[in-house]
Amino acid sequence: MHHLPLLGESGEAPPTGTGTQRRVGGVTADGTMWIYCLVQYADALLSQPKYIQSALPFSPEQRQAWDSMLASVASLMKKAKKEATPENHSFQQLLMLVGIHLFKSPEELVDTMQDIHSCIQKAQEKKKKRKSQAKEEAEPHWAEVVVDILLSLLSQPSRHIRQVCKTVFASICPHVTATALTAILDVLDPDKDEEESALVVTNQDPTKQEGQDEEMKEVEATEEDGSDEEELDDEAMMSLDAGMATLFSEQKKKMEAKREEKVKVHKEKTLILDFKMKVLDLLEVFVSKQAGSPLVLGLVEPLLAVIERSMGSDRHQQEQDFIRRVADIFRNQLCRSKVYCKTAGDRQGELHDLLEKLVHKAQKHTDSSVSLYYFSASLYLVKVLRGGLPSAETSEGKTPEMPSSQDLRFMGGVEVERVSALFRQALDSLMTKRNSPLTVQMFVDLCNRFPALGVNLLDTVVLNVSAGVREHQQGQACVLLLRALQNRDTQQLLAGEAWLQLCRALVEQLATTLKAVGQFQSKVSQEKVTKALELCQFLLKNIRTKNLSVDIGPLQVVLGSMSESISLQKAGHLEDTYWAVMKHFGVIRPKVEKVKKPNETPAPQASTALPKKKGFLPETKKRKNRNKQATTEGAAAPTPVATPTDASAGEKGQGKKKNKRKPKRKAPGSDEASPAKKAKPQPGSKPGKKKAKKQGAGPK
Repeated sequence: MHHLPLLGESGEAPPTGTGTQRRVGGVTADGTMWIYCLVQYADALLSQPKYIQSALPFSPEQRQAWDSMLASVASLMKKAKKEATPENHSFQQLLMLVGIHLFKSPEELVDTMQDIHSCIQKAQEKKKKRKSQAKEEAEPHWAEVVVDILLSLLSQPSRHIRQVCKTVFASICPHVTATALTAILDVLDPDKDEEESALVVTNQDPTKQEGQDEEMKEVEATEEDGSDEEELDDEAMMSLDAGMATLFSEQKKKMEAKREEKVKVHKEKTLILDFKMKVLDLLEVFVSKQAGSPLVLGLVEPLLAVIERSMGSDRHQQEQDFIRRVADIFRNQLCRSKVYCKTAGDRQGELHDLLEKLVHKAQKHTDSSVSLYYFSASLYLVKVLRGGLPSAETSEGKTPEMPSSQDLRFMGGVEVERVSALFRQALDSLMTKRNSPLTVQMFVDLCNRFPALGVNLLDTVVLNVSAGVREHQQGQACVLLLRALQNRDTQQLLAGEAWLQLCRALVEQLATTLKAVGQFQSKVSQEKVTKALELCQFLLKNIRTKNLSVDIGPLQVVLGSMSESISLQKAGHLEDTYWAVMKHFGVIRPKVEKVKKPNETPAPQASTALPKKKGFLPETKKRKNRNKQATTEGAAAPTPVATPTDASAGEKGQGKKKNKRKPKRKAPGSDEASPAKKAKPQPGSKPGKKKAKKQGAGPK
């Protein structure tokens, strides 16, 4: 009903001249909904009881609910002609959807229909006519009731219900309260699933279990008594067999019951995950429609809890799809959205406390992937605390191409010293801990998105170029510095004396860390030297370009002493980077001439020689060689020269089946010359005549 095309149109392409118009699904050509046509048809059938009889007839209460639904839809259509609103259209869909499902489960949906009517009345009330404050606080908001109705409808396996619920929720998003949003998040809470699974009990009776235990003890006692005797009576054996058969049958039933229970629990988990995927539709709609609402800030911690508790490798495909979708909504649609809450108001202290909590959790977590989501959430809170940029407000929504220095230094309601100290502590844990869940890319994102905070961390990074705990951390410090200094916003903030002091300190630290390397044979040392050389190349190029008064002599001495160690390494990125750095000091890479080895001789061309075939006679035993020996003994005519084609033909002939008849011996004085190749007899010719012709032929 929702995806049917327009009435009177086929599935063919639209006619030319209409343009690329967006087609509305679920409506006819005049704009009437398909579900309304179905409701009218059902009402026409119900109005003719003489000819049509319902399989499940309505009770008077259910019939009243159906008639009130038709009246409310007609009233909403009249109001829509005067003033069309999204809520009006959505309520029509919801009413007719519940009305259609009255034929399926009328007892459950009668109360739901009454709740929808009350929600419509409250939504259309004017602000002037409000009830008393106490009574208003006692009753829930109409949007909360609608959300509860939508959640109950989503539990049914229907694609049409899922689409209608999504449409209705999108229209009431501006009216959603924090309580309604909490009801949606409670469905996704994994703690609630654990509580529900704890209530699942087995179907086995405890008294029955005690009886089975007593039977097992009696059988064991009988076996122990019978083990002392040499033989058992027939009656004792029969009683023992009967007891064993009863016990095994009970055990088999118990195992089948456990298996059925396991299958039942698996189906319940599948249905719960399917229901959660539908609820995620509502959450995704709210994040996309109300990204600038302060209520979105209440989604950060619940979504992080869902991601943290659902992560794991031992998850089947449906659970992995659910986790992947939650993570996508959180990181891409919430944290990286261009629209965000820019009015923190009186919640700045609360948001700073939450920011500190998230950064600490990112450091202490064992899984690096989960730590990434916590760090992304902390950057999102920094963006919310900063608010909108001044240039964006003055330029009527059009941000300039190059941000000004005022925009780069603007941090709004962020306590810069407190937040900088917080991220500096996280950076120290990255550079000092052996297995830190934090990564360099997290701090690169921090420097790119908030250069004013990243500048305050550069001093700590410069110190860790040589003071890092391990060589790996020192190389990571070089990578972070290179990525941060390449940013134009950072260069703009550090223009002048600050940039000069940074370059001097960095040259000193690079000389110290490269001098401590020595003979770098491990892979970690080579990676560290490569990253340090890349940073040197950028730094020297910047110094030469801006003509900065920086003493690069100590760095040149250290790099010059590394030439022998570099030459011993294999040619690759390390050697290329080293000589690219030395080019800034005027040292050119020496050319290496390729010299052939003296004992290098051309290999014999084995490809020209034919491979030796297995299972054939050697060359000395072949027939053609024996014929050559016979011609040398007698005074024979000169033998014809065998061509390569004849030789190859002779070799091919060797592969045929041998003739079992022995050839006749010839006289020793015979002048007959044996040919190199025996010609095949032509069809229709006699071999005797051909042989006589060959014998008569001779040199003239």
